Amino acid sequence: MPDTKRQNFDELVKAISTFEVAGTVVADGTLHIFAIPDQVIARITAEPKLPKIPINLRVSPGFSLSGEIQYSAVIEYKEHGRNDASHRASGRSGSLGFTVDFGDIIQGGTFTLEMVVPLRRDSDGATGNLRVTGTSSVRGDNPTKADVRSRLGELPLQVTAYRESRLRQFDASGLPLFGPPNGFGVMQLDTPPATARQLWDWRQNVDAGVALFRQKANEARTYPGRVRNNYPDATDFTPEQLKLETYQRYNGGGYWQWDDANKRWVVKPNNGYADESLRIEKSVADGNPPPDWNQ
Repeated sequence: MPDTKRQNFDELVKAISTFEVAGTVVADGTLHIFAIPDQVIARITAEPKLPKIPINLRVSPGFSLSGEIQYSAVIEYKEHGRNDASHRASGRSGSLGFTVDFGDIIQGGTFTLEMVVPLRRDSDGATGNLRVTGTSSVRGDNPTKADVRSRLGELPLQVTAYRESRLRQFDASGLPLFGPPNGFGVMQLDTPPATARQLWDWRQNVDAGVALFRQKANEARTYPGRVRNNYPDATDFTPEQLKLETYQRYNGGGYWQWDDANKRWVVKPNNGYADESLRIEKSVADGNPPPDWNQ
């Protein structure tokens, strides 16, 4: 649910009745902040990259800037049990228009900007500082599905990403695609938990998912050997059995168990994840991918 306490930058009007000026009072100073509509001040590009965030201020008639603006900004994401915060980007500006630069960080969420704005009343030259805090959001843009598949490489990895997220890092609102219990992004990373960067940087999300898939593939490949420690007759997997075991392990659990009485592998109770994954893999290999494979 959106936090009703957060204020959209393009709606934010900080009106003050007084501010202190060397023992005197100056009345009716206002400061307006304008930014991208729909509560979004910046978007992480599909590259991916967080661009410099533009800030444009306007003081109300009768007031002007009397010195350098001091500012400090942070981006935080606290949904779905997360508590991620960027470093603070701080600086000074001698003009009402400036940019906030987080460098090479790639993170979205709630953007909070705190400023101390020195103002002068034009009628008599009286000066004072206006403290302003405003919030907006940083969202993300999805890469193309072709770019995601290219980075994934092998078809089983592409199928896994398709099953997990339909090859998307962000949902329709530009927030990290989330799936219970704790999955995020293209590869729905949850165990181990995704890092803050992996929620917003699709390339790092994909790379972590690829590493996890290969770990699960190795576990599946060595599983029959481990079973033979207790049941010497257990056979190695066929290529198709190995694929099913790998797919299911990525989703959780396993696909096969050894039936020593009948000397064969039998299917564990499962959710059908691996069966559907293998079906999609075969359909793509045959040139008949799902309708949304490319769109």
